[in-house]
Amino acid sequence: MAINPLDNSLHIVDDHMILRLTTDGRVKVMAGRPLQCPPSVPIDSDLEFAVEATLVMPQSITFATNGDLYISESDSQRINRIRIVGT
Repeated sequence: MAINPLDNSLHIVDDHMILRLTTDGRVKVMAGRPLQCPPSVPIDSDLEFAVEATLVMPQSITFATNGDLYISESDSQRINRIRIVGT
């Protein structure tokens, strides 16, 4: 879990997604998607939206002071990366 310093919203790692809980109680997908759901943007497209990304075992999240979201991923074998979701 992490709190966005710009709007105090709580962000939660949930399976293959990052969810945002707003101060008014709504939940919104900020990054990732369920693996069983196909992407709505073609894979070969130049556009990559955070909500279309396939997150591989997100481990933790944090925010920069400017509101950028950092997501660490690791599958304990091949994939170890940090993704940045800009404001």
